[in-house]
Amino acid sequence: MKLTKISSLLFLVFIVLSNFLTAQVAPAPPLLLDPIAQPKFVNPLPIPTVLSGRARGSFTLAATQFNQNLGLVTPGTTTPMLTTVWGYNGTYPGPTIQATKGVPLSIFFPNNLYNRSRVPLPHLLPIDPNMHWALT
Repeated sequence: MKLTKISSLLFLVFIVLSNFLTAQVAPAPPLLLDPIAQPKFVNPLPIPTVLSGRARGSFTLAATQFNQNLGLVTPGTTTPMLTTVWGYNGTYPGPTIQATKGVPLSIFFPNNLYNRSRVPLPHLLPIDPNMHWALT
């Protein structure tokens, strides 16, 4: 009887330890930048390019993902940190479209927000899956 209790106890310890050792550890959240340490107003205000469609026209504005310097620097240095953004035709913000009332204008918006395997890119901002319809 004593041997059965010891073997049961050892089996229970083995199960607990194996679950503990194989448990998935959640990745640490990314470190946040201290806003006080970031320089303010170092980049000039971006002036969007202009697409003039005043005399008719057809334009393509492809949505793409790229990196851009938005003025953040690596803590303790002055090395610029690039930020991943979505924009149109490789610009962020996208262009200003000028049009004339009554003049037809055609704009094609292809969505190029996918990787080389044609899998859609994940959203850049966290989405709360508890919100109704957030991921559908």
